[in-house]
Amino acid sequence: MAAGDALAWCSPCESGDAPEGAELVSVQRQDLHSDHWHKSLDPRTSARLAQRAREWRADVAHVHHWQGLSRDLLLALARVGIPAVITLHDAWIACPIGDRIRTEDGRDCDAVVGAHPCLACAARRGPSTPWVPLEQGFLLLAERQRDVQRELGLARVCWTAEPALLPALSRWLGAEVPLRSMFEPDIDALQAGYREALARGAPAVAAAEWFEERMRDEAQRAWDERCRSSTSPPR
Repeated sequence: MAAGDALAWCSPCESGDAPEGAELVSVQRQDLHSDHWHKSLDPRTSARLAQRAREWRADVAHVHHWQGLSRDLLLALARVGIPAVITLHDAWIACPIGDRIRTEDGRDCDAVVGAHPCLACAARRGPSTPWVPLEQGFLLLAERQRDVQRELGLARVCWTAEPALLPALSRWLGAEVPLRSMFEPDIDALQAGYREALARGAPAVAAAEWFEERMRDEAQRAWDERCRSSTSPPR
């Protein structure tokens, strides 16, 4: 980055070194089973991240994962005028449980992400959610994948740190993913990507809908309450 530029280095954990001139911005969730795919959207978390980046006056944000945070991080950053780049470290965007391993037999999965076979596979991983009807599961998965596609579209640059993801992600998603390879730390490539993001600026997005976010918060609280009181305890 040029002198005077600022970068927010966003990560879901406290580990990991931020590049020179960057701040590691970590936001933690305290709710129950925050890594469960049903709960992959948490507007409160993305709002905290955007607020931290804005307070630090970041010019660019580099997001490394959504899991355990919220699947609308880039959207939240765009709403406060901060362009973002992302690095994909695994297949989470194309697998509700994240590892593309079939829970029925432990074999690698090559299916396109969708209600079949993903819902049954993810249910075997747990925790069990007997209070969620099958049709609601269809909707939850569709919303998850819709938001993931939106995040990819909002990213000014999208890198992958895993060579195997380059040919596979577009096939698994059933849509093109504009991935660039960066398998080893490459400061020149990072700086070029940041400058590209700065030049393009933050994408124009719709303002946040208070009612929708309030309803999502209520749904998350209800999920936790039902999970605690369910007669089928989490596995």
